[in-house]
Amino acid sequence: MADNLDVTNNGGAGIGPEGAGAPTGAPDSAGTNGAANGAGQQNATPKTYTEEEFNKALQAEADKRVQQALKTSRTKIEAEIRKQIKDEQDEAARFAKMNAEEKAEELRKKNEADIEKARAELNRDRLIFEAEKELGSRGLPTEFAADLCGEDADATKSRIDAFEKKFNSAVEGGIDKKMRGRTPSGGAGGAGGGAADPFLQGFNAK
Repeated sequence: MADNLDVTNNGGAGIGPEGAGAPTGAPDSAGTNGAANGAGQQNATPKTYTEEEFNKALQAEADKRVQQALKTSRTKIEAEIRKQIKDEQDEAARFAKMNAEEKAEELRKKNEADIEKARAELNRDRLIFEAEKELGSRGLPTEFAADLCGEDADATKSRIDAFEKKFNSAVEGGIDKKMRGRTPSGGAGGAGGGAADPFLQGFNAK
């Protein structure tokens, strides 16, 4: 009879608005999210680059770093120039406030300082030249002349003496190390009946 109709939804479409769900076998929300996550994982796969693309990216990064270094260097140079200009302006302003006698004294001191600086540079050049000659006469590398220069000739000679000892010690140590690493060839000559050393034979023949 009509009063005994079973309205339970057993896998079919529901009756009424509340029963209008998805049919059996249709993907639920979890399945939909799983598919979306799978697509996301596929999209997250690292991109592979060709050699040309890699070289372009590498060059772009190198150019970027060069530009940054140039910018830093330019900023530093500009700051130094601004400081130099300011110092010169301050010096000019100070000089302008002096009377004639003070200006003359200031110029005299400046000239003396310039002469002393030139004399020191000339003396150092002479010491370097003498050091090069001394190193060459001892068979030592002359490129160390500037580093071995002292305040005067005596100090320079003392430095060269110390350098010569260290240099010769290092050379001898290197030779000894090489000689210890070699294995003598041939047997011992003499009373043992072994083959004679041709080097010694050359001396005995004389």
